[in-house]
Amino acid sequence: MGEGFTWETQDRQRDIAAAEAAWAVSQEMLRDPSIGLVVLDELNIALKHGYLDLAGAIKALQYSKANKVSFDDALDNLGLRNPAANVERETQV
Repeated sequence: MGEGFTWETQDRQRDIAAAEAAWAVSQEMLRDPSIGLVVLDELNIALKHGYLDLAGAIKALQYSKANKVSFDDALDNLGLRNPAANVERETQV
């Protein structure tokens, strides 16, 4: 979140601290019932390089999934699951 990322870190501890801070904000968003979609871009990289605890991330994501609308439901709500149906609706207007 605003720090950027490079494969060849100059300061691993600083990168870990930045990843942990971004993850803390992400977890708040995941728990917020008013937020329907959280994009965790590059989370996989932070986990792969050991900047974040994998078990903790899995637990947070499982909690989030249990308390959020599913991705399929979100697509349905936005009318995006079946794009052909959207075209059909638009042509009827």
